[in-house]
Amino acid sequence: MHTFRLLWEFAANKRPGHAIFGFDREADVNSARLLAWVFLRRTVSEAGARRTGLALHYAYGAMIGAFYAALSSRVPQIRSGQGVAFGALLWLIGDEIPVSVSGISNPFQKMAASHAGALAAHLLFGAAVESIIGVTRQEFLSIN
Repeated sequence: MHTFRLLWEFAANKRPGHAIFGFDREADVNSARLLAWVFLRRTVSEAGARRTGLALHYAYGAMIGAFYAALSSRVPQIRSGQGVAFGALLWLIGDEIPVSVSGISNPFQKMAASHAGALAAHLLFGAAVESIIGVTRQEFLSIN
């Protein structure tokens, strides 16, 4: 996803309205600042918030991917669509709605392409997670 994000930002010439909604520097910084204030009652510098926000985004992705892997072993029907349905659902309920409602980023200040880029990034994430799960299961089955 990070490579996709960098390519998207390069193609958009780093124009703020064209960055991937919910996965741009604005969202990274605002989410880190919001969480630092809510949990620590302190402010964070721009540079610190940028690094922390990106790290939080990837930690969240790892946690959600692990949850999906665990759930898919018990409910294999959710694996339909090769992870694309998972990615689309994650985009909607894990990104678009909470980022908009929390005020981390204003969805109306972004172009439609920004939201499409966010959807594409999450579809890619879902497909990658599903691919990793599939390879891991195949290796596990070949051992046993």
